[in-house]
Amino acid sequence: EELKHALKGVRHERPEVRPYALKALLKLLKSNQVLLQKYTVGSELVNPVVTEIVATILRALREATDEVKEECSKCLGVIGAIDPGRLDLPILNSSQVHKSYEIDDE
Repeated sequence: EELKHALKGVRHERPEVRPYALKALLKLLKSNQVLLQKYTVGSELVNPVVTEIVATILRALREATDEVKEECSKCLGVIGAIDPGRLDLPILNSSQVHKSYEIDDE
């Protein structure tokens, strides 16, 4: 429940809420490191909870202030290195990939 609340805050539409939510998320990640490690090892894909956390942090970085970037990096540091292929993250659909190639060719 605390995790859902923290992630909701990280996605909040008001930018001033995000740093506080990220600090709460960091505290949760630190206090649950054993469980977090269990979720990231031992199977082909990491636990969907970890995928949601990483995806939320990556989204927060898109239009982030320096403070948000710093808090995001701290959270990612606690999570640790994960092979991106083990995360079930949504990828660009083929039309988005095609558009990006067209832009690069110009």
